[in-house]
Amino acid sequence: MNYELTTINQSYMRLFHKIKYSIVRKIETNPSLNLMIYNNVRHFKFLFPHEKDYLALKLLFKNKPAGCFLDVGTNIGLSSIGFRVMGFDNKILMFEPNTNLCEKYLKNIQRQYKNIEIFNFGLSNKNESKTLYVPEIGGKEIHYNGSFDEGYVRDMVEDYYANHLDRIEIKPKPFTLKRYDDLALNEAPAFIKIDVEGFDHFAVEGMIDMVKKHQPVMLIEFNESNFEAVYSQLKVTHDVYIFDYDINTMIKVNLDNMKNYKFSKRDKEYTLSSRNLFYIPKNNGHLSSLN
Repeated sequence: MNYELTTINQSYMRLFHKIKYSIVRKIETNPSLNLMIYNNVRHFKFLFPHEKDYLALKLLFKNKPAGCFLDVGTNIGLSSIGFRVMGFDNKILMFEPNTNLCEKYLKNIQRQYKNIEIFNFGLSNKNESKTLYVPEIGGKEIHYNGSFDEGYVRDMVEDYYANHLDRIEIKPKPFTLKRYDDLALNEAPAFIKIDVEGFDHFAVEGMIDMVKKHQPVMLIEFNESNFEAVYSQLKVTHDVYIFDYDINTMIKVNLDNMKNYKFSKRDKEYTLSSRNLFYIPKNNGHLSSLN
């Protein structure tokens, strides 16, 4: 009887998540509404994790993984909140170059959840200052769409917010970037999330020594512009998977069979398409079987 109730509860939760993530995809096309909800979703724990791909962590880590989590491109900290809500109490290192977001959002998360360290700079393949291009609407930053590639931002704005282009400006903002491998941090990451809007391959390049040494599980946002670069950087040590929410399983992909699956950041037809790829070490004893 208890098993039956558990199965029923799990089915209801999956249905709830499916409806939630579908609604989120619809809201994203309205920048003002999406910004208002996005900036306040941290107050509603039942909405976490805010991206369905994070649910795969329960498949990958049946037991608590040893090591810290890196949240690269933390933004306002929703990924890190999701880790905590899902039950992971590992130390989290947040990397976010936007000082305003660190002060307004991340320090509050740090006080609430503990065991979190904030680094107010971005990660790249060089130690340098670089211009981040951030779209604004009505004087408010659409901060989750900022990128160091101005063309990438313009394409995203035109694709996402086609009906609001006359109200959106793209503003340049200087930020600091560093190579992870130069930081000499005494950490052994178990999991790394990277979401830096088309700049992901540079972040990976700057931490490649650490990745080869510790071979963490990595969740990296999919972008057509840099996927092959990321794939090439990690193919020796990691295999690539997508999380199929409909059947709650991981599917191994490669350059040849990727076209057979629906995963895209901008898929308007299938609202549950994957937006991220999991890079999973070829040999990692603490991971559960992926079948």
